[in-house]
Amino acid sequence: MEQTNIKQKQHNLIALKVMLSIVAILGFSLTTQAQVTVGSGDAPQQFSILEVTTTKEVKGGLRMPHLTTHERDSITATDIFQAEKMGKAKGLTIFNEDELVREIQYWDGIEWVGLKGSAFKLPIKTITEDYTLTTGDYKILADGTEDLTITLPDPTTCEGRIYIIQNMNSEGKGLKFSLPVNVGLGQNMEAGALACLPIAFGGYGSFALGGTLLIQSDGTKWTGITQ
Repeated sequence: MEQTNIKQKQHNLIALKVMLSIVAILGFSLTTQAQVTVGSGDAPQQFSILEVTTTKEVKGGLRMPHLTTHERDSITATDIFQAEKMGKAKGLTIFNEDELVREIQYWDGIEWVGLKGSAFKLPIKTITEDYTLTTGDYKILADGTEDLTITLPDPTTCEGRIYIIQNMNSEGKGLKFSLPVNVGLGQNMEAGALACLPIAFGGYGSFALGGTLLIQSDGTKWTGITQ
């Protein structure tokens, strides 16, 4: 029994040495091949870390990771990303697959920048009932038969994001926001109250037909600018 245990230990030791040798060889191979060509046996250019090539038989392109805006922003909000947002995170590239976006985007250290060959466009949506704003929204035309409540995202999760809200209701119905919106002069549009816009010479007027408000997150709160 004792001899069997000794042989088993010797066998385990040999196996461990073999595994360590393989790891060492692989590590050496990776460090000696810092420049790589994928798709052919050609050596990469001296200025390239990675080259992706095609052959006469096989043609194709580079497919970026497909993420929704929500998935992208979830990555952006992580502690690891935030710690490196001005460092190693710069240059991170994805394909945003949201229906109203559909473009390659990269992180420039401050924000996600889109690379789109066609004319620049921003989404616009008409709502007729209470609505929760999403990362894919930009301009909202509110046209309900009753007062509408617009639910805003947490401003701490979307610093810099901008929405434009326009009241298109011909019956004089108003708008409410789920969170306070600072509109200057130390005043807030209070959560759940009918929104009022600043008017000339101080004071506030109703968010009436055609009234437009641009709101932006400063990372701690929503601030509003009338248009």
